[in-house]
Amino acid sequence: MKKNRIKSVSFFVLLAACICFAGCGEKLDENRPLDEVRAEAQKLDSDKLQKQYELWRKHLDAKLAQADSIARKISDMPLDKVLSEDMQKLKQEYSAADESCRKSGAILEVYAGEMEKKFSTYR
Repeated sequence: MKKNRIKSVSFFVLLAACICFAGCGEKLDENRPLDEVRAEAQKLDSDKLQKQYELWRKHLDAKLAQADSIARKISDMPLDKVLSEDMQKLKQEYSAADESCRKSGAILEVYAGEMEKKFSTYR
């Protein structure tokens, strides 16, 4: 049962990654300054803004699934391997995935804020 869950989670991560990276041919850059993202979001019309929001939401979902998968591997690691190189690599991978989630989440918040502003003006 555990193997099926790991396979399904792995499949979901792969599927989400494919969707994210195939979406509209646009490259999502987590390292862009938030001021630059905010300025771009303010210029976008409602449809494009919503599309960007969806792209970043899917990207964040994939990154969260990746971080969850790594955390599960860490928690399943036997106690005698806690200080091993494999564990250190997993911790580094988790740290990178966590940082990616934080950056993606911040960008997603910018787009969400702009959507809230634009859609509230239509009411």
